[in-house]
Amino acid sequence: MAHRRRTTKGLSTNEVKELDAAWRHAPLIGRPLNAMVTIRPIGIDEMSPADRCALFSKVRNKLGVFARGRKLPVTFAWSRESNPDGGGEHMHVLMYMPARHREKFDELVTGWFPGPGEADVTTANQRTRFTSNGKRLTAIGYIAKQMTPQAWYKRGLIRKKGGPIVGKRGGVTRDIDWRARAAFWEARRTPISTPIYPPVRHMISQNPGR
Repeated sequence: MAHRRRTTKGLSTNEVKELDAAWRHAPLIGRPLNAMVTIRPIGIDEMSPADRCALFSKVRNKLGVFARGRKLPVTFAWSRESNPDGGGEHMHVLMYMPARHREKFDELVTGWFPGPGEADVTTANQRTRFTSNGKRLTAIGYIAKQMTPQAWYKRGLIRKKGGPIVGKRGGVTRDIDWRARAAFWEARRTPISTPIYPPVRHMISQNPGR
């Protein structure tokens, strides 16, 4: 029996937690998510749900190919959004991209979708700001804004109602997922053993005149 993709109207609590934790972890391994890619394909509303999943998966794969081709780690977090009626589906990707590669990166990504407003690449940062009423503003909070009411509860974030999307709504690359984070902190907790060497004998004669 073929696997059927789920339809959701927002990121789940676990998905929001994973996105946030991965975003916070990226700078700890020297890979801050400093580039924001937004893809809004023209004609997306005429595509089937399966074709939409395939299209956005292909884009994420191409981002990985770009990084690997320049011997860079593939490090990003992503989410898919849509209007409340399900139209206008698009994808945000927060990605690690060193400044020396940005010009070529921007040129390539916008070249994949040359139509007006189809592709946009901007600079992102790891800062946290607060609104006048205490809501947290972060780059990861922006791409996670279409979360479920349960995920939003007591998180201090800004939520925007999303529409139905078939398939996975968000995720992170393996180098910043929960397994990688657990391994990182486990390595930090494990003490480094200091080799024990035998005592060094005094090689200088006590009576140099002999």
